[in-house]
Amino acid sequence: MRISIGYPDAKSEMALLTGIDRRALADQLKQVIELDQLVQLQQQVESVHASVTVLEYVQRIIHFTRYEGGYSYGLSPRGGLGLLRAAKAWALMQGRNYVLPQDVKAIAMDVLRHRVIPSYEAEAESISSEQLVQKILDTVRVP
Repeated sequence: MRISIGYPDAKSEMALLTGIDRRALADQLKQVIELDQLVQLQQQVESVHASVTVLEYVQRIIHFTRYEGGYSYGLSPRGGLGLLRAAKAWALMQGRNYVLPQDVKAIAMDVLRHRVIPSYEAEAESISSEQLVQKILDTVRVP
């Protein structure tokens, strides 16, 4: 995943420039989860169920990026697995042990944005990766 937080506003940036070194602040962070708890959560993600319907939806997304949508490179098998795993993690965070298509949609931008490369034609039209991901979400039928 690649999550974009954008640039700070002018006031926040001034606080960064005039404040304490942020690396020093990182040293003051308090641990909120033990390593074994994190490993246990990661293992729980693997047990979250994805129905055939959800798997077919993920597969349609993969296919769309490879053959239909104006991309230089489609989503790799590893990228497809990453999309599914992130959807499972999102479902777990929502308190469910099963994935809904909405879970796939919820994390798609952050998982796919850096994985889909616009085709030459799309670049010439100044179509961004975000717009290409949105095209996927708007075009690929949700079960």
